[in-house]
Amino acid sequence: MVKAMQIHFDDYFLLRCDSNNVLWSGHKQEPDFDRLKDWYLKNIVREDRLFFLAYQNIKEGGILGYLYMDIIGIKKDVIDIGYGIHQTMNGKGYGTKVINFACNYTRNNIRNIKLIDAWVAENNIGSKKVFAKNGFSKTNETKLKIFEINAQEVLFEKYILKV
Repeated sequence: MVKAMQIHFDDYFLLRCDSNNVLWSGHKQEPDFDRLKDWYLKNIVREDRLFFLAYQNIKEGGILGYLYMDIIGIKKDVIDIGYGIHQTMNGKGYGTKVINFACNYTRNNIRNIKLIDAWVAENNIGSKKVFAKNGFSKTNETKLKIFEINAQEVLFEKYILKV
């Protein structure tokens, strides 16, 4: 895992063009290069967001995934996680490792965090397993999101881990 920097954008762009990442982000198509670059450059310097990229071998490229850790809540005591893994790497334990990194990073580097949460699509079995393996519990809290690709509502379930 490396902190996302400007030099990593091309790798991040390739990752976000992966059909699996397009699907789970709720978009209709691959991102526009310039618009995503503008978004990326703003988000890698946000004070309320930690942004990491996962590589198999950073010297040879081989990006595996990304991780966003947003500091939220009135008291700034919650980390909200978003992550994605390249579809060619699904089912190989990388998602579990990325979320494990997030949990350990939070415990060891961020003061005052009491809770880590994540929203997982009800039908995303892989992500449900990833969070369960990392000790998260599913709550009763849900929300609906409309996916652009098919204009269907997708139910998201909230998972939490007390720190």
